[in-house]
Amino acid sequence: MARLLDFNQSTKATAASTTVTFTATDVPGDAVIAYLLDFTGAGMTAGDLTRIRIKAGGNQIWDVDFNHYAAWYERYSFSNRAPAAADTAMTLPLFLPGLRSEEDADRSQFPRGAAPSLELVIGAGGAVGTVTCHWVRTTTPAQFYPAFLGNVLNWSAVTNNNRYPLTEAGAIKAVAINTTGLTRGRLELAGVKRFEASGVGLIESQRFDTPATLSNPIVWDMAGPGLGGGQVATPGNSAVYGDVGAAWAGVANEVAVYAIRGQ
Repeated sequence: MARLLDFNQSTKATAASTTVTFTATDVPGDAVIAYLLDFTGAGMTAGDLTRIRIKAGGNQIWDVDFNHYAAWYERYSFSNRAPAAADTAMTLPLFLPGLRSEEDADRSQFPRGAAPSLELVIGAGGAVGTVTCHWVRTTTPAQFYPAFLGNVLNWSAVTNNNRYPLTEAGAIKAVAINTTGLTRGRLELAGVKRFEASGVGLIESQRFDTPATLSNPIVWDMAGPGLGGGQVATPGNSAVYGDVGAAWAGVANEVAVYAIRGQ
């Protein structure tokens, strides 16, 4: 089994406050385990993306902001690289993180048979230039696909006993949440408590095995490579709870859930 990064690419124009879309006529879906983006233009960077969306047959499998993407990448990257807002290139991995074996990791890939779509929402800080999309494909048969979805919590600052129900399909591998102003956070999956700590405690708990910067938001890894540690969020007894103080950014704060689903 093998990966292939070929000189295949599609290029689109960028500008401030626009959405750039790559469709099935621009990029492939089947056997793709990563999309790679690079930007040109004075001032056009990865941090100008306010949303990163990947769709399969019209269904969103990725929908996150840059900060959640960067924290997730940092948590799982073997190089412990922390993507920066000033970067002019970025990778959107679809393979299973945490596995050294490419063959095992590549069992997760874009949903086979579905039409791909990448939507890059550029904020007001964007610039005129281009974005080029490359892709990496694999000969490993598809078995899973990832879902990485951000959800607005709608928690006001200085409130307690907030609750956000989790209903995502698949085995949840990680949850990313902003820790600034989080005085107590708790995650329950299928009625089992996975963590309960302050924002500072959440960050510290992940430092032992991650020699990375650990950006905010923090990504709580369910532990274990591949599918290890994943947990299904059964309806009614799976939720994120939180008490938040004055430093909490407000109702727009999100929780981003990363899950693996079967193909």
